[in-house]
This record gives sequence, structure tokens and C-alpha cells, in this order.
Amino acid sequence: MYKIIFSLILTLILSEKALSLSYNQAEVESIHSPDSRPCTFLKLKNVAVADATIANSPWFTIPLDHNGHDVILSILLTAYSTGKKINVVTSGTTKCSHPEISSIHFSY
Repeated sequence: MYKIIFSLILTLILSEKALSLSYNQAEVESIHSPDSRPCTFLKLKNVAVADATIANSPWFTIPLDHNGHDVILSILLTAYSTGKKINVVTSGTTKCSHPEISSIHFSY
């Protein structure tokens, strides 16, 4: 019985990780302030579709209530203004109808 429960929990954890995506050595194309939705929007150069489950959308989001929103936005603005490349990781979920960014960092 414990093996079954452990297997189910492990499957759920791995499934969520499998849904997240990573974009390495990416360049920021556009940053859009929140509109009527509570998210900041981001587009990366040469990424036509941010997530295959959302057809024809190149946009990513950072929810305003994300713990790291201001830090992520600061890194994005720095990367955009300097041309520095970043790595972007999505959470595997959507916010404001687009893939949610869980973290970013500068590429080295």
C-alpha cells in the first residue's frame, strides 16, 4: 500500500516538472506592462511559441503576486538594455493565459 502511495506522489511531482520548460541563452525581445490582467508579459527572440499547449503565443508571464516579480523584472530590463542573454524556466502552469515564468538568471 505504501509503495502505491509513494509511486503516485512521485508521479505527480515528476509530471509537474515535466511540464516546465527551459530556454537557455535567450534574448529579451519585448517586455509589456500589466494590462487589465495582473501579469507582466515577456517575449523572447526566436521563440515563436512559448508553450505548445497554447497555440500561436510567443508570450510568457510573470504574475504580479510572484514572490520574485520585481527581481525578475529587474533582470529582464538589464538583459534587454545590455543585450545580455538569460536562461528562463517556466513553472509548467499558465497565468493570465500564458506560460508562467518561475525563474530566470543571466547566462554565463
